[in-house]
Amino acid sequence: MSVKHVCPNCGSTLTLDAPMPSLRCPRCKTAMQPETSAAAVQQPAAEAPVRTLRVARTVTSIGVQPSENNVSVDSFLEKARLQIKQEREQMMADALKQIQQEKDDAQKQIQQELTEAEASLQQLKEQKTAEANTEAENILEAARQNARQIENEAEAAAQKIIEESHSQQPVAPVDSKSFEEKK
Repeated sequence: MSVKHVCPNCGSTLTLDAPMPSLRCPRCKTAMQPETSAAAVQQPAAEAPVRTLRVARTVTSIGVQPSENNVSVDSFLEKARLQIKQEREQMMADALKQIQQEKDDAQKQIQQELTEAEASLQQLKEQKTAEANTEAENILEAARQNARQIENEAEAAAQKIIEESHSQQPVAPVDSKSFEEKK
């Protein structure tokens, strides 16, 4: 006599030869209850095909499968260890290559930024030098104008002094004979 178990959560059904008190639903893992109705117990076999449980075969996740020629477990484990070691070494080599590439890229970026900074600094230096030269030329021109003005004022003052000194002292007539004798 078969017993039908029904999942109260998702509605899945499972038919077994005997009732199981702690059966879990294969889909949602909820505890399944045996159906106790008389119709479920006396169900004819031709009504619906009985779904049987499938058992999955074991699959190794590391890619090495033991052969059917009675390979020892130790040999299988040694092959698995060797494959893991090779994969780890490959991963390390790939990681080192990636790190080296990132390092090279960072160095190129730094070198480019340094070159740009040096060019900017050179341009700023040239600009400041040009500004300083212009300022120096302006100061020099102002100093020249100031010197000319002082020179003109000094000449005017000297001329005035000379004129005042001539006007205060009478000039004695020069005798041409005495002048020639002094020569």
